[in-house]
Amino acid sequence: MELQAHTIFPSGRGSPDNQIAPMNSTFGKRVLTVLTYGVATITMHAQGTFQNLDFESAVILPVPGDPYGRVQFAPAFPGWTGSLGTNQQDLALFNNLFIGTAAIALLGPGWSGTDIIAGNYTAVLQAGSDPSGSITPVDASIAQSGMVPAGARTIQLVSSGARNGFIVSLNGQRINMAIVGTQNGFNTYAGDISQFAGLAEELKITALSAPSSPANLDLDSIVFSAQAIPEPSALGLFVPGLVALTLGRRGRLHERRENRSANLHQPNSHALSGMARHEAHQASSGCPPCFQRLCSSLSISRSSLLPRKSS
Repeated sequence: MELQAHTIFPSGRGSPDNQIAPMNSTFGKRVLTVLTYGVATITMHAQGTFQNLDFESAVILPVPGDPYGRVQFAPAFPGWTGSLGTNQQDLALFNNLFIGTAAIALLGPGWSGTDIIAGNYTAVLQAGSDPSGSITPVDASIAQSGMVPAGARTIQLVSSGARNGFIVSLNGQRINMAIVGTQNGFNTYAGDISQFAGLAEELKITALSAPSSPANLDLDSIVFSAQAIPEPSALGLFVPGLVALTLGRRGRLHERRENRSANLHQPNSHALSGMARHEAHQASSGCPPCFQRLCSSLSISRSSLLPRKSS
């Protein structure tokens, strides 16, 4: 079959006849081959030696007579291994999910739900009851080993999250994942993996079965990225600080008001002590009538010094 490739002349005007010229020469074929190889090399380098991180390389090979419509795991998840608890799985669900039993599933063309995150296929890790018969719930995980790209700073993925959360680990070390955005109604997570850049490591993603199961984790679009995790914005730091300052100020004002109210309901000790001395002096020596009239005109009495109750 003749190779039908085309090129544009460097001037941007095409061939001398201003037409796109067929590139059937040996030189043209070599250029096309080099360009194709270059694109493939760039793509491979971007994700190191990891593969099928978006689950789009699936080949569906049904298991004849399987009551759950399961498929062979390896072709459905190229590059990945799957485990329920410590038991590695040879079969996977396809366009089917268990209600409470642990499983690893692949959803794709023909699936009627809304779990497809991107592309044609999405993985689902179902943590739940051990299908081997144990009463203890088990985690569901997928893993693969590869070379982390030399320039990678973060690992990113799109997921539904899970009831009990999930774990992303490299070389057995847990990566702290944070929500950095959304895609098609699902959360985009990112975690710092810069310390693993350029190293051969095992990537493992686990849906947790504790404390409550079943727990499903929809998973898609895993990428190694040269982008760092976004730092909190100045506004994001200012608003919590402003809230804390406002709450603290309100607390101090409330405390002052309570102290003021308590003081208002206490008698004036200095005034009362003076009145008591006056009454004692009046009782012992008798108060001249002039002083009695003066006290009466100034309305100096014990009752006037006590706080009045509001009606």
